[in-house]
Amino acid sequence: MWSIQSLLFIFYSCCDTVTKVQSYEGYSESVSCPYESQYQNSLKYICRGNRPSTCLQQALITSDTKQNGRFRLDDDKVSGTFTVTINSLTRNDSGSYLCGVQRNSDVDVFSAVELEVEVTQWTQSQQCMGRNAFPTPLHKKNGMGKTSVPSMCYGTRHQANIVS
Repeated sequence: MWSIQSLLFIFYSCCDTVTKVQSYEGYSESVSCPYESQYQNSLKYICRGNRPSTCLQQALITSDTKQNGRFRLDDDKVSGTFTVTINSLTRNDSGSYLCGVQRNSDVDVFSAVELEVEVTQWTQSQQCMGRNAFPTPLHKKNGMGKTSVPSMCYGTRHQANIVS
């Protein structure tokens, strides 16, 4: 969960709002970072943590590199949004991130994101059978305070539900 201290620090250090994103281990998640039209040709980047002063130096990816390991950055200049996709999420990816847009003559512009990656829990009946079988989620479904993610096991006809 997010601590009040970390959310307050982000709020008062750079950003008016914090976008909260929740996902699951092994999934891919995309984070949208809006910017104003006058910055469409500026450098965009994302970093871990909540320190604007060191964010560019610690950037995980920039609009110049576009792909770096599990991170990909796509810039939609028409909508004024750049999207960072993180593949193969782990619990270690949970935490604070800053989306940054470089302004050459002034302080960079930031938006804050808090990512929470949860571990999926499998029940015994959800094990995939077969030599080359593995679970692949189809979609999320909320209800009764739990998240259920139906999935199909490739290589079999077995359907499973991930419950966390």
